[in-house]
Amino acid sequence: MAGEVTPREGEPATGVLPNYICEARLITLIAPYDVVPGDPFLVGMIFAIATRAAVAGAPVEGMLQGVFSLAKAIGEVWTQGAPLYWDPPSRSLTLASKPGDPFAGFAITNSPADAATGIVVVPIGGSTRTTGPAFT
Repeated sequence: MAGEVTPREGEPATGVLPNYICEARLITLIAPYDVVPGDPFLVGMIFAIATRAAVAGAPVEGMLQGVFSLAKAIGEVWTQGAPLYWDPPSRSLTLASKPGDPFAGFAITNSPADAATGIVVVPIGGSTRTTGPAFT
């Protein structure tokens, strides 16, 4: 069921930390649109990568952190370490943040203007930032 979390094998017993549920690398969310494995999506301010196919409105497991090859804004030149933002209309990452575009991660490698994708590290909780890594 969406919204439920289950401790995974090897995680601390809840008796040790009575309020601990599980690590937050993979959680079940409701797909905001049809997704296939590897598609990024946003639920509220939670930026995640789909681990399987799901239709809009169905539960889907989303990875909240990791290194991924993701669609980038056409014509942008990414440099290693550049902050990247999720652009919902294009469903791609961009250097240019518009109001409401959440921070999604950092470029891991340089990516030329003609590249359709770039390598991105998505830090857990990254999408909670709305104005970049310095929180300005």
